[in-house]
Amino acid sequence: MRRAVRAKVIFNQRLAKDIFLLKVEPEEKLTPAFGQFFMLKITSGKELLLARPFSWFRIDKSCIEFLYQVVGKGTFLLSKFCAGEELTLLGPLGRGFWLRDDARKVLLVAGGVGISGIYAWAEELAKRVSEIFLVWGVRSKEQFFPLRLSDRINLYQATELSSTYFKGLATELAEKVISEKEPDYLYACGPRAMLKSLALLAKKHNLSGQVLYEERMGCGLGACLACAVPARSGGYLHTCSDGPVFEFDEIDWERVK
Repeated sequence: MRRAVRAKVIFNQRLAKDIFLLKVEPEEKLTPAFGQFFMLKITSGKELLLARPFSWFRIDKSCIEFLYQVVGKGTFLLSKFCAGEELTLLGPLGRGFWLRDDARKVLLVAGGVGISGIYAWAEELAKRVSEIFLVWGVRSKEQFFPLRLSDRINLYQATELSSTYFKGLATELAEKVISEKEPDYLYACGPRAMLKSLALLAKKHNLSGQVLYEERMGCGLGACLACAVPARSGGYLHTCSDGPVFEFDEIDWERVK
């Protein structure tokens, strides 16, 4: 059930280059589904901004963790919050991931902080499928940080600017894993360009899957209609109410810019 609650900041720490982990304790226990999101109301002094959508990263007892990258004014202000200060959360919102009955070998692909929306679901899938592969791609190795992963999850890492890991895009590494491991289902979260490329890759390999489609939005409730995504059936779907998780073939990727 969605609700607005106050939440106390437990910590807000830098993990990697421009990457932060925010841990908050809501005034009441919240139990989001995998892939759902929250709207965080960010204020700083006299500045009042629209709430921003964030996928949740981890649940730790009564606390919720959010992983984010500083890319603009809102996330810059968020990075300045300190332990003991308060935020307002609205959520959990939207439609989350689901597991198809015939999915046994699963590939997850995360681009950058898209790992935030994928991580907890990967941990859950590790308990429910026979094999699981996680591809995580970033621009430079300085944006990686340690992940506590189940030993059943096979992690593959890609960077565009370093040869320490697979050198290339997450989609290029994903195709390599698809060819070698032959997964039967795909989940993804990350930048729009990556998701569009993955949609083409999934079609090429006749692979079904779901995408957590993150989009800017004003309200998170379906009123502002700012988070429209082109629907294959015509018209538009809305990330906040119809998603943020969609099956790949629900979206008209040719119209996605």
